Amino acid sequence: MTTFASEHVQKAAVSFLTRGENAHPACLHLELTEDAIRVCQSQCEEKVVWLRNTWILPSTATVEYESKSFVGFVTLLSSLDRWVAISVVVARKTPTRIQPDDFQGALRCSWGQYCGANRNCDGAAMAQVFHPLCRQTYSSHKIEIISCAEFCSMVSNRYESEPHARYARYQHSQAAVGDTLQGISMVTPRLALVRLKVGHPPYLWSDMLICAKIKGSWWIVAESSSTEPFELYYDA
Repeated sequence: MTTFASEHVQKAAVSFLTRGENAHPACLHLELTEDAIRVCQSQCEEKVVWLRNTWILPSTATVEYESKSFVGFVTLLSSLDRWVAISVVVARKTPTRIQPDDFQGALRCSWGQYCGANRNCDGAAMAQVFHPLCRQTYSSHKIEIISCAEFCSMVSNRYESEPHARYARYQHSQAAVGDTLQGISMVTPRLALVRLKVGHPPYLWSDMLICAKIKGSWWIVAESSSTEPFELYYDA
């Protein structure tokens, strides 16, 4: 992450949070309440925000922030040489301390269920952890938004469609697995960002997963991705 890139991402995030600027038309604002997660209006009335951490990939970034009343994560995508907000997930501040079991819950949701369903190309299992409001978002030549239903279908049919079909023989090969857990950042006991890599030739995805605990169960409620070549299999 360069200082230059970090400054641009952070400026775009602050502009979005305080003035509603740099928002993609399909930007989704989610609030985690005591017993649900709901779509809500952007809280651009927040006049002051503090940025806590910033994670940047080639085409996506996530910024952890805090305001007077809320903590949360803003996801941005790179489009036409500028960063635009594609989603924000917030929760009200709580005095409750984050415990090791909270990390374990977010870990099981992401590394266990999400990666397990992804590795096994099991769309039905993915639907048990990929919340109906969740979307896969990424930027290639343009910003792409994949709904929960579309994403789960893509998981099930991954090796039946291009560009993965010609690598189908590697589906169950341990040599083809590029899965890596990179980190977990929690802002409340029920809201976390998990960063990981998932490999399916010819691509290696870097995923940023916003995970939320809703009625006792952990769900992925927002995802952004960036890809790189899985070079080991260019000769397949």
